[in-house]
Amino acid sequence: MIRSTFAFTTMLIALALLVAGCGEKSTDSDEHAIEITMTYTPTSATVNTPINFLFEVEDEGEHLGGLSPHVEIEKEGATDHVEMTVSEDTDDPGHYRGTHTFTEAGSYDIHFEFMHDGDDVDEEFQITVQ
Repeated sequence: MIRSTFAFTTMLIALALLVAGCGEKSTDSDEHAIEITMTYTPTSATVNTPINFLFEVEDEGEHLGGLSPHVEIEKEGATDHVEMTVSEDTDDPGHYRGTHTFTEAGSYDIHFEFMHDGDDVDEEFQITVQ
């Protein structure tokens, strides 16, 4: 009787640990304190005017250089997107710059994506073009 109670208790503990995910490594990007900010100039985005974008990427307060980000621009409600080429500022690691000229007024979503430590990091920003 004692042996079967011990076996049953051990099985319950093992099941509880399995359900709780004990010992599993999560690949969720929330493990990283990655912060991405976007600024642009001129600060009023207008049609047919080149907009200079700056994306700053930090991981736990440290600039994160050496990335190969992919940036997509999509007008809200549209089904297609445009890619914007960005490059890292050689004098300031963790800062990525690109330029885009909008040909139509409206609201746009800008997706800044990259891989870091096996995680797919994707941050979405919005801009309104007059």
